[in-house]
Amino acid sequence: MITDINSSTEDLSKAIYEATHDAMTQVFNKRHYNNTVSTFQNFSAICIIFFDVNNLKLMNDTLGHEHGDYVIKQAAEYIKRVTEDKHLCFRIGGDEFGIILNGSLPEASIINYIEKIRNLISEPVNVNGALFRTTMSYGIASYPQDGRNSVEIFRCTDIAVFNAKAN
Repeated sequence: MITDINSSTEDLSKAIYEATHDAMTQVFNKRHYNNTVSTFQNFSAICIIFFDVNNLKLMNDTLGHEHGDYVIKQAAEYIKRVTEDKHLCFRIGGDEFGIILNGSLPEASIINYIEKIRNLISEPVNVNGALFRTTMSYGIASYPQDGRNSVEIFRCTDIAVFNAKAN
C-alpha cells in the first residue's frame, strides 16, 4: 500500500491552523491564547494588552452583524500591521483582542503600540456610505509583576478594561 505523505502533512497542517486561528480574522484564537499564557513560566517577562472595540453592539443592532464583522476584521488587520509578526495577537472572542509583547519593554514602547492601534481603530469606517467611528478600551498587565499565572494576568487586564469603559 502506498500512502501520500504530502497529503497527510497538508491535512495535519490545516487542522493545526484551524485549531489555533480564528476563522473570521485569521489571527490566533482564544484556545491558542490560553495555551500560550499557560506557559508564562517559560518567559522571563511579558506584557499583555487586552482590549475591545467599543460601540460594536450599536453597529450590529442598527446596521446588521455583517457590518460589525467587517469592523472586527479591520481591527484584526490593524493589530497585525502594528505587531508586524514580532508579537502575538489573538482574537479572544466577539470584539475582544489580546496582544502578547514578549520581553521587558519600556513603558513608552507599550504605549506606542497602544496608540498606533487606537489611531487605526478610530479611523472612520465607511458602511454603505455612512461613516462610523469606533474606539477601544484596553488594559495592560505584565508578568511577573501583575500576576504569576494566566488567571491572575487575565483578571488584571479584564479589570483594567472594565475601569477604562467606566471612565
